Amino acid sequence: LSSTAWGMLYGAIAAGLIALVAGAPWAIDTRVPYLLSLAYLALFGSVIAFASYLTLLKRVGPGPASYVGVATPVVAMIASTLFEGYRWTPLAAFGVVLAIAGNWLALKPARRSVSHVSNGPPAAPSHAAPRSNVPL
Repeated sequence: LSSTAWGMLYGAIAAGLIALVAGAPWAIDTRVPYLLSLAYLALFGSVIAFASYLTLLKRVGPGPASYVGVATPVVAMIASTLFEGYRWTPLAAFGVVLAIAGNWLALKPARRSVSHVSNGPPAAPSHAAPRSNVPL
């Protein structure tokens, strides 16, 4: 986590220096809708999302967790449809189908293959009758 914090600090310094050299104005929109959207983005889009991803990494590992990157644009398109009036195109719908199909193929449980090759004597079935101590 500390390496991520350092990376964010270096990125902020670099962005600030570029803005300074480019002569960009240092101003912030103080209207309430802007400040609320900024707070929402900082909290849910960064802090909570990052903590959730780290929890996912811990629970399922880096391989399966990486497929979140494929699902994220699909969720964003659905949210944009609901809240911003996004208009779907056939190409966008096809991309969503490919993303969902790819995630399903990558994350579905592997089928166990039944091998007919014997690796030794067969094990006794668990329902075998108990042995008698009486000689035959």
